[in-house]
Amino acid sequence: MRFATEVQVSVATVWVAIVCVLSPAASIGESAPQRFAQLKELWRVGDDTSGDGPIFGLVSDLCLDREGNLYVADRQLSQVTVFGPDGQVKGHIGQEGDGPGEFRMPYRVHVTPGDEVWVLTSRFGFISRFSQAGEYLGDIRIPADPAGVVPAIRRIAGGDSTIVAHGMYRENTEFVVAGERIEDHRLIHIDNSGQVGPTYFAVGFPGDDARPVWSEKTQLLANRWDVSSSGRVYVASSFLDYKIDVFSASGERIQEISREYDHRRRSREEKKRIYDWATLNPNGNLPGTEFQIEDFDMDIMALYCRPDGRLWVLTSRGLHDRPPESAGIFDVYAANGSFLHSVALLGNADPEYDRFLFSGNRLYVARCFKSAVATMIAGGAENEFSNGCLEPMSVVCFEIVLEG
Repeated sequence: MRFATEVQVSVATVWVAIVCVLSPAASIGESAPQRFAQLKELWRVGDDTSGDGPIFGLVSDLCLDREGNLYVADRQLSQVTVFGPDGQVKGHIGQEGDGPGEFRMPYRVHVTPGDEVWVLTSRFGFISRFSQAGEYLGDIRIPADPAGVVPAIRRIAGGDSTIVAHGMYRENTEFVVAGERIEDHRLIHIDNSGQVGPTYFAVGFPGDDARPVWSEKTQLLANRWDVSSSGRVYVASSFLDYKIDVFSASGERIQEISREYDHRRRSREEKKRIYDWATLNPNGNLPGTEFQIEDFDMDIMALYCRPDGRLWVLTSRGLHDRPPESAGIFDVYAANGSFLHSVALLGNADPEYDRFLFSGNRLYVARCFKSAVATMIAGGAENEFSNGCLEPMSVVCFEIVLEG
């Protein structure tokens, strides 16, 4: 359990002159130019009632290689399935077990610039390496922090030459405040061999299990960072405010993108829904836990770097106040950080319940992701989140067709 207070962590980073890009107001419905795009379904796998196609348990992550093959990590079935650009199964990577090339509960998959497939599994602190043909290449072990604690790696992403990992470190003696331990979330550089390089961004949260607190702020980095094809790292660095820090591949903070934005206030029902999610697992919180739920949504809900150098930003209003039958409204930025327009994606996808992967003019969607997670953490019991999407898990490939 963590306290909500954030501690900005000192990291060994070279700071340079920062370019600050301040764009005009970004509230939905204001004068910002808006475009529309239709989601045209190209193929779908995973919900074949005939029994001939693949069936998923819990699709936890999606990743593409440079040939357009899609890697689908299944946390429940403990394997990674590879689909060709046409949606046909090409093969599998890994299987359930504890031997070489086997793993349990994979939750992230990434294809590196060196064409290796890296899989994050239930073995925290380890990365399982495979060739694209499925050959096991050994493990990478992420070094422990100065206190000897092995970090939990939450996600790996990268561009053509840069690999970045979100790691969660605990009880790091370098960042102890007033005798309390620190849960330290970092974005770190990893090279092709698994060596840890510069830290791009870090933030710490003091904690004390004798006074347990559940805070939304510990989710600061969830879905709110990404890496461009050129290696730039984009981080929504403020929990509330519309602010994005941009780092070079070497770890230098080179730009800040910020916008005027009216914070979206949550209703009482929305705050209760967050509380219900936090307490969904009856064994997930210590007795006497205090729940700190914010009055406002985060301005920025998710970041997506596009191959053309543009950055797509899903805002709180773009998520919660989007039109019916739409997959969200996104702010679009040029590679230099200037605001271009917003885009409303019209089609059958839900940014709250589904997991998205953008690539070129394609959007890959793991349907019903949040419902499947809710079923798992509730021990199979039905709940308001598991019932939010009643269809079987599937993966859908859409073409994004811009209008006008």
